Amino acid sequence: MGIEKYKKYYNSKLDKEWQRIVETNNQNENNLFEFLAKKNAEKSGINYKPEMDVLEVTKREYEKEIFIPQEIEALNIEIQSLKNTPTINNKHRLLYKKRCMEFITDKSIHQHILTFFHWKGTSEQLDELYSQLVNIDKPIINSTIETFKMAFSGDVIIQNLEIKWLVISKNKHTSKSSLFYFIRMMENENLITQEQDALNHRVRNIFVDSEGTEFINIKQSKYSDSTKPARSQDLEQAISAIISNKPLPTPQ
Repeated sequence: MGIEKYKKYYNSKLDKEWQRIVETNNQNENNLFEFLAKKNAEKSGINYKPEMDVLEVTKREYEKEIFIPQEIEALNIEIQSLKNTPTINNKHRLLYKKRCMEFITDKSIHQHILTFFHWKGTSEQLDELYSQLVNIDKPIINSTIETFKMAFSGDVIIQNLEIKWLVISKNKHTSKSSLFYFIRMMENENLITQEQDALNHRVRNIFVDSEGTEFINIKQSKYSDSTKPARSQDLEQAISAIISNKPLPTPQ
């Protein structure tokens, strides 16, 4: 994945915010960041106070973003290019982007870099799990083996995998609760590392519904311990086969 993609995406995001700033035509270097703080506070539903640091407000604006090294490098490239063209407009842009860089390179942000699931079992077990989910009468997922393995590689997420989750609930919609049930079972059997903090984001970046559409309302989809979701028995059998290393019977 090339750096140009992130440079284009991230700078486009920042430039749109910058455009809102320069449209006032009356901003100078001294009040630029106070203005930015007010705008971001308004957009984020925060009651702005003059003593608020702009980075705190900017953090509210960007806290839902996951920044990876390529994005940070792309922004740094842009900052260097602005230094080489010191027009009045670029000087303000440079200050703004430097502030954004200060935020996203803060040590705390690295705690939130999102990764794929970290597989703790053997590679043979992962191969077998894929087989149990795909090579059955009613497949549970639609994915290549390469993409499936990537989902459990522990690598930093650069792009979505779009593994189709094919379990259908009684209401004829894709069963998100069964997906969380499956993940919980793998955690309980120590097959993957338990990382609950970013689970919703991780699921959204790895799986899509049976139609290939991004999952929505994930927070409301986690199953109750008192009830079992659709095809829970099939999921339990697949995990049991991995633990016991005994493959399930081949469908006739």
